[in-house]
Amino acid sequence: MEHLYGLPAKIDAPMLAPSEIVEMATKVRQQHHAGRLDGARIAFVIIAGTERKSGRVSLGRTRACSKVDVLIGEHDFVLTLNWYAWQELNDCERRALLDHELTHCEPKLDSDGEETGWQIRHHDVEDFTEVVKRRGLWTGDLEALAPIMARKHKLASQQKRQPKLMRDEKSPQKEAAASTA
Repeated sequence: MEHLYGLPAKIDAPMLAPSEIVEMATKVRQQHHAGRLDGARIAFVIIAGTERKSGRVSLGRTRACSKVDVLIGEHDFVLTLNWYAWQELNDCERRALLDHELTHCEPKLDSDGEETGWQIRHHDVEDFTEVVKRRGLWTGDLEALAPIMARKHKLASQQKRQPKLMRDEKSPQKEAAASTA
């Protein structure tokens, strides 16, 4: 049975990502990673989706290719996506996942600031929910993240509270304009 992008819902072996995923990743890369990832050669692969990390389903993973891989291959990074999870995500979540994985890719710099290759960038924040519940924002990384999360949460809450106008309803501004015409 054909599914998303003409592929089956379940795949048995890793395969190169379909062009739709590569095109979406290219747009995310141009929008958020231009300049920083210029010249990086990235392969996009989908896997069956059984990969777990610490008991949780892994949505994706990025690895830097070794010097030998680069020597015999054409890529600096391999970005692997969990095909099963990908199908469950909406387009906004898919773009967020691609953005996250692309953020792992970064130039390797020598002591003079010259690029010497590529490396994996690690997460800015790493902690456990239960530790934050017990200890609060105990690191500088967590403290830096808190105002960003609060601002995002506030915006999301405001958007949920604002009523959306129906297509056939007129806004107060339109009604006022119509009555003066």
